[in-house]
Amino acid sequence: MRRISSTRRAPVVGAILAAALILAGTAPAWPLRASPLLADEDRVTIQNTILEQIEAFGRDDAAAAFAFASPAIQARFATPDNFMRMVRHGYGPVYRPKLVEFGPLIVEEERSVQRLIVTTADERLVIADYRMERQPDGAWRIAGVRLIYAGGDGI
Repeated sequence: MRRISSTRRAPVVGAILAAALILAGTAPAWPLRASPLLADEDRVTIQNTILEQIEAFGRDDAAAAFAFASPAIQARFATPDNFMRMVRHGYGPVYRPKLVEFGPLIVEEERSVQRLIVTTADERLVIADYRMERQPDGAWRIAGVRLIYAGGDGI
């Protein structure tokens, strides 16, 4: 599993304890029903899709980042530049994370929510729930992200 990090890491024990406390007190971003497990290949594909988009943000590659968005998100923002502007202004923790760790993957039919624990450049922990959507061709695309800040504030 790949991780995105800078050369200077937050204290691991403190980050793990804080993440556990945050995870224990937060509900999934979208209401989900119990369902069958995804194949390991799907789990890897979902995680790689998210990481590749975050890496595209890091390169300021709007076209590549936009390509990982679902058709509905692409239709809403119309252009890669519009999409990147929205991410820059509203989703800073995933636009420029210091460290990203994967949490649980919650599955519901053709949609799934992959939870990430993000450490920001200023050492804050943020939960990022990525709503993933399987496309007709089998590809997974990002259909939305909900950020949950320590203290319960979410967007």
